[in-house]
Formats: sequence, structure tokens, C-alpha cells
Amino acid sequence: MSLSCAAAWSSIVARIARLRLRPRISLTTNGIGLARRAIPLAAAGVDRVNASLDTLRPDRYQRITRRDRLWDVLAGLAAAKDAGLGPVKINAVLLRGVNDDEPTSLLRFALAHDHELRFIEQMPLDAQHGWDRGKMVEAEAILSSLRAEFELKDVSVIR
Repeated sequence: MSLSCAAAWSSIVARIARLRLRPRISLTTNGIGLARRAIPLAAAGVDRVNASLDTLRPDRYQRITRRDRLWDVLAGLAAAKDAGLGPVKINAVLLRGVNDDEPTSLLRFALAHDHELRFIEQMPLDAQHGWDRGKMVEAEAILSSLRAEFELKDVSVIR
């Protein structure tokens, strides 16, 4: 995001934060530039952030995102927490044969850093039509993997 674009977003967030019936403001990000933007975002009025993190392994992160920036994302998550942008929520997409062996390590990481973790489905947004439903990891497979190492409790909230 360019400096002028970042300033425009900060201005928009600040105006929303001044509304009489102020909504909770959250931002979803890939986390790459979050370390340097967390404090200004909090100052502008952002309440919390969601960040994408599909793996904790640098080699996989580079293969999945085509960027060698895992450490920037991890620094961004820490900066967001330190800036009070919490709870920091991590969105993870698991794919068969790519990172389907990582649900427990992702949960351990989230718990160790007091983040919330959500496993979400991959969205088929590719113009090349390479999305493959067969690569999706279903909720029951994720839960089964997590149950092997953690005691899971239903915390459903009725709204």
C-alpha cells in the first residue's frame, strides 16, 4: 500500500470511528505490512485485525504466497497485538498435500500468542480456473486432527 493510499485509509477509518453510533472496525490483511502500520491503524480507530496465515513453515509460506515474507507476517501479528488491535484473528486455509498437516501447529501458535484461529475454506477466485474442490480439507478432518492433541469444547454463541 502506498503512503498516500495508507493515509487515505487512515482518514476513512478515523471518520468512521467518529460516528455517533460507532461500529466496531476490523481490517483483514495478508499481514505483510502490518508491523509498520499497526500503531497508526489503532490510532485511526481500527479495533482489531484478521490476518491470513496458512503455514508456519517458511518454505511452504513462500510456495503458497510466492513471497518470502513469513517473518514480516509474524512480526505484524505481534505488532497488532501490542497496538491493542485484538483479539487478533488468524484465518488459515488448509489444502490437501500442501499444509493439511498443520492444524495443530497453527492452533499451538495461536494459543501461545493469545490469538484466535479460524480455519476457512479457500475461495475460488482464480481466473485460471485452477481451483480444485478435491484439495479442500473438510471441517471434520480438521477437527479430528485437533482432537488428537487438544480437548475441544463447543463454544457456540446464540445471537
